[in-house]
Amino acid sequence: MNFITTDKHSAVETLLAAIQKIDGAYASLKIRAYKADFTQFIKYCEIRGDTALPAHPITVASYIQHLTSKAYSSSYIRRVVAAISTIH
Repeated sequence: MNFITTDKHSAVETLLAAIQKIDGAYASLKIRAYKADFTQFIKYCEIRGDTALPAHPITVASYIQHLTSKAYSSSYIRRVVAAISTIH
């Protein structure tokens, strides 16, 4: 979707707009999961002082490494990556 935002508020607004655009293209449970996953990514970026949208590839890689260090399952991490990719 290639949105450019500079702060958390804009990232959340962009997330909500993206969710509206994909509504109907995915099952409602998947959309809810993507929204939750991307909201967590926004929080992670906010703590680190990074931009969530558009996210730098190093930021995404760092987030994946963070999730891996927390011992999340590979299926969960794949879903998070899919959510980040879909929202972008």
